[in-house]
Amino acid sequence: MPSQAAIAPSLWKAGDLATHFFQQTYLVEPIIPYGGIVFFHGKRNIGKSQLALTLAICLAERGSLFGKYQTHATGPVVYVQADMGAPLQQLRLRSIASLYSLDHLYFFFPKFFNLAVVTYNTPVMQEIATLKPCVIIWDTLRKVQRLKTNEDDTPSFIYGKVQEMFPESTHFFVHHDKKTQVDDDQLDPDEKFRGSGAWLDDADTGLHLSKIATGKLLLSFTKTRSCEEQPPLPLILHPETLLLYATADQQAKRLAEHWRVGHGNGSAEELERYLLSCFVASPRVIGELVYGTRAGSTSSGS
Repeated sequence: MPSQAAIAPSLWKAGDLATHFFQQTYLVEPIIPYGGIVFFHGKRNIGKSQLALTLAICLAERGSLFGKYQTHATGPVVYVQADMGAPLQQLRLRSIASLYSLDHLYFFFPKFFNLAVVTYNTPVMQEIATLKPCVIIWDTLRKVQRLKTNEDDTPSFIYGKVQEMFPESTHFFVHHDKKTQVDDDQLDPDEKFRGSGAWLDDADTGLHLSKIATGKLLLSFTKTRSCEEQPPLPLILHPETLLLYATADQQAKRLAEHWRVGHGNGSAEELERYLLSCFVASPRVIGELVYGTRAGSTSSGS
């Protein structure tokens, strides 16, 4: 079957557009549109890569992100990890290998990379294109492109470049906040990142991660072009998996009840895997919910 990009005309008649069948509208419904741009930022070492990996695994596992946003992955996830070397990333993956399948997650560790000059014919770009990823995570922005981030034309050029090379992939850019300022608490989240405001203006979805307390974070939606404004999400950073989970236990219970209604013959292991893929609670809480006791759970961690 030809792709959407292949069959879409260059010039749409209004009537044709109104009746055309698009196979995909959302990657994460309704906050991240299929083929869109996500601009995600936060302070250094706050947990940005951890959230990006959480999203990657949720998509690879076909889960519902934080029990609230259903994912619609059409292919694997490619993580361009320019902010961390392969050995350290390996340690993080080993800590979650018993909890999550990693079969649909790919990593690329560039030593020196510049989106401004690479082309579709660059070998690694060809490798990525062959995978047909549903999303490409670019971590971090300052290490995957070498143009000046404070120039207004840079965001549209970089966004346009990746969409031209990978038109059927969603692109998730990770970026740093400005260095701490005296009036930092007075700034809106959409004013805290480094560089031109066009990075957010030209994106479809804007996300900001901030710290509430040790191990407790808040994910804010600074832009949602595809839906109404979304409330912030309180999250916890698991000390062993280094992934992010929702904090509301009742949400996990409701999701479990809903799953049981639709999967009457499903096993406890299948339910546990589903809840883990949705990141609605820590592995320990999910284990207790599914099996009733910690000892009965196949999961580990608090």
